[in-house]
Amino acid sequence: MNTAGVDAPSASLKRVLTLLRQRTGHDFSLYKLNTLHRRIERRMVVHGVDSPTRYAALLEAHPQELDFLFRELLIGMTSFFRDPEVWQRLVATVLSDLLARQPAEQTLRAWIIGCSTGEEAYSLAMALSEAMDQAEPLQIPSVQIFATDLSAEAIDTARRGAYPPSICGSVSAARLRRFFTAHEHSYRIHPSIRSMVLFAQHDVVLDPPFTQLDLILCRNLLIYFQPTLQRRLLPLLHYSLKPDGVLVLGLSETIGRLHRLFAPIDARLRLYRRQPSSPGGGRGFLLNAFPPLSCPAEEAPLSPPNQPPPAAESLSTAVDQVLLQSYAPAAVLLNDDADVVYISGRIGRYLEPAAGKANWNVYAMAPDGLREPLYSALQQAADQHRPVQRHGLCAAPSTGTQLVDITVQAFREPGPLQGKTLVVFRDAVAPVQPLGGANARPGDDEATHAIELQQYRDQIERLRAQDRASREELEHTNEALQSTNEELQSANEELTTTKEETQSMNEELHAINNELQGKLNDLARAQSDMQNLLNSIDIAALFLDQDLNVRRYTERATQLFNLRENDLGRPLSELTTRLRYPELQEDALGTLGTLTISERQVLTTCDQRCFTVRIMPYRRLDNVIDGVVITIVDTTGSG
Repeated sequence: MNTAGVDAPSASLKRVLTLLRQRTGHDFSLYKLNTLHRRIERRMVVHGVDSPTRYAALLEAHPQELDFLFRELLIGMTSFFRDPEVWQRLVATVLSDLLARQPAEQTLRAWIIGCSTGEEAYSLAMALSEAMDQAEPLQIPSVQIFATDLSAEAIDTARRGAYPPSICGSVSAARLRRFFTAHEHSYRIHPSIRSMVLFAQHDVVLDPPFTQLDLILCRNLLIYFQPTLQRRLLPLLHYSLKPDGVLVLGLSETIGRLHRLFAPIDARLRLYRRQPSSPGGGRGFLLNAFPPLSCPAEEAPLSPPNQPPPAAESLSTAVDQVLLQSYAPAAVLLNDDADVVYISGRIGRYLEPAAGKANWNVYAMAPDGLREPLYSALQQAADQHRPVQRHGLCAAPSTGTQLVDITVQAFREPGPLQGKTLVVFRDAVAPVQPLGGANARPGDDEATHAIELQQYRDQIERLRAQDRASREELEHTNEALQSTNEELQSANEELTTTKEETQSMNEELHAINNELQGKLNDLARAQSDMQNLLNSIDIAALFLDQDLNVRRYTERATQLFNLRENDLGRPLSELTTRLRYPELQEDALGTLGTLTISERQVLTTCDQRCFTVRIMPYRRLDNVIDGVVITIVDTTGSG
């Protein structure tokens, strides 16, 4: 499969994913394409298929291959207490803190996502058991661990809780004695640990999540997902956790830019605490609303959640809309950076976008007569719990013909307006007189003060412009760094994915090698049994292949044929014998051709001893003829 361009799936890959979803009910369309290509290529090699199109055709013709492909995609790489430093930190601080904050009458709830064959779930159960040993007896809550995975086979293995002796490399001797029961060829989880864990088949992408959780372990799962799915999963995990709940990711995974959802406990070890921020979008972020990439064209996309069909617009609604747009005072809603995020009414008489690069900052849009009073009003409103008003401000200083009153109110209550500031503009009653008019009587001091004040204002405005430019430059730099960091993170995830796949293949090769070694041992034992049998019987026997070359012989045969150890593979016709049997070659060929048994009484050339020579076909276990067997029995004196 060509992986040169993996930005978008090919038509053949889409077809494979659609067939897989129809067969298993699971959608892999948002998994990383490189991973999908590698796993599919392995199945293609097994079947000797050289193109994705032909493999898709094979899947349609043999649907059972989809089950093998499904298992191939679930890499399932895991072990007990993987990344020991993470577990040391969990046991030392995180778990003890969770137990201390949990009321004794409540249950501490944890969720292991992608538990595979259960090693990580049982690791957490053991770690919690050790942490509870250090807790106050009256403060120990009950514990319930939910462990889920896509693979039903992996869940069955996890439920059995039996593991090979090789776990000694990752589980300490003390834990083996305390939490396992040793059997002849395995270690079985102790019932006290097994009872803490509930295993279930679950698709984190499509199925509803567990909720009210104190702890989530989602380690080395996000590395297999595309960034789009990663960004949707993290808010779901935030939704599932209780306030101050803990999220543990794999060492190659991060929360990306979702710092408002999670605060680092230990960023290096990927331990995070849930923040009180809302994921946004109501419950619309839940992943059952994801449009699968592999959806057939005839399937309609899911409608956005929490978006009821629009009702017919009533007369009162239309009138209210006209009043708001035409007769209500003009207003703008600002964020923390004084950028305009919403406009109500006509604000063109009070604010005007500046020339050049688009800038929605209210200071850049306000005229000189409004800028300074607006700044002070915003600062005052941020410090007070009531609206702030300014009256008689000049909104058009060049002509001096428009006075405006402003009202500024900052919102602190939780809700959609939290952290926002509302600025309302109203025209003042009396117009402003032009500067230097008949009623203007500026004194020298007033003129001097006005010039100085204008200079200060100009200087402040220049400083603000410099500050805005610096902030914009810092934002651009931060975005570039963040982009570079995400690229490095993606590369790191890809390396981790490849490493896990390699480890999985190594384990498969190790299992195949062990199986092969067992068969070789069985074969060696069978060969030893055969050799001992041949040496123990008092019969001369000669084993020939289909070309009548010597394959094996007994010790007694060396007394009738001139045989040495290096004669293996030597043609029968080249052997010298003490038997008066010139037809031996011909009879052997006859038996090989007709598959009939030949038997003759012959004498030796020197001492006239009598022997019965029996020639019969050599049959393998699969009933294939693979040569002849010549047995020679001494019958002298038996007649």
